[in-house]
Amino acid sequence: MHKKSVAIGASRHPYYIYGNGTPVLLLHGYLEYYSIWEVYAQMLSDKYMLIIPDLNIRIPDGDDYIDYVARYVDHIRKQLNISELIIVGHSLGGYVALYYARNYFSTIKALFLLNVILSADQPQKSALRLREIELLRNGAQKSIVQFGLRRSYSANFIRNNTALFKENLSLAISLNVEVQISQITSMIHRKNYMNWLLSSSLPFIVLHGFDDQILNSLQVRKERKVFGDKVQIIKGEGHVMPVENPLLVGREIVNFITDVDV
Repeated sequence: MHKKSVAIGASRHPYYIYGNGTPVLLLHGYLEYYSIWEVYAQMLSDKYMLIIPDLNIRIPDGDDYIDYVARYVDHIRKQLNISELIIVGHSLGGYVALYYARNYFSTIKALFLLNVILSADQPQKSALRLREIELLRNGAQKSIVQFGLRRSYSANFIRNNTALFKENLSLAISLNVEVQISQITSMIHRKNYMNWLLSSSLPFIVLHGFDDQILNSLQVRKERKVFGDKVQIIKGEGHVMPVENPLLVGREIVNFITDVDV
């Protein structure tokens, strides 16, 4: 593992590199840390150069979080002299990946998305996010994080992996509140990528958990009807597939990249 950093204006942000080969950028989700991808280094770094940024970063006042992180990603790409990226994005990381693909299209090779809605927030979802911001500003971070993670993880995983769940919960509670608010605000304002993906030649796939309690299951089914096998719903999985089932996700990443490289 090599730790590097990249400068954006007056700020420097870290990222981590494992292995050599085809470059694959891994973007973690909301209430997660870059460390969720470390287990993937053991499985994939013999074939791929895994690039793992830390997305829990402060952004300048007035900037949009997703736009800023997309610039962060492109600075990494340029620093490593990579012409095209394959991006794996989970949840919030998937929304960054979509934005990056749309706005830096010549530098993207393929997208592998996990638990990501391709359309914009529905009004009800935006209202829930605004309520979350209000509670965070009123000092309820710990309660918000506990509630969010207990809905994200399956009860079976929490029961059988108590120590890991507590570790991830502790990390999430330690997040900077302003960073959380910037992430939530940006998710509210993200674009609808349905029409663009329909007209684009970009290879992509989206994996959803059948038991995901965070995303709108009706919207997921609608998107599957539009995109067919490019949107897959996996039984027995929830919202945090990269953590709960890394063997399945790792296998699907390899299969997807193999197909893209053919």
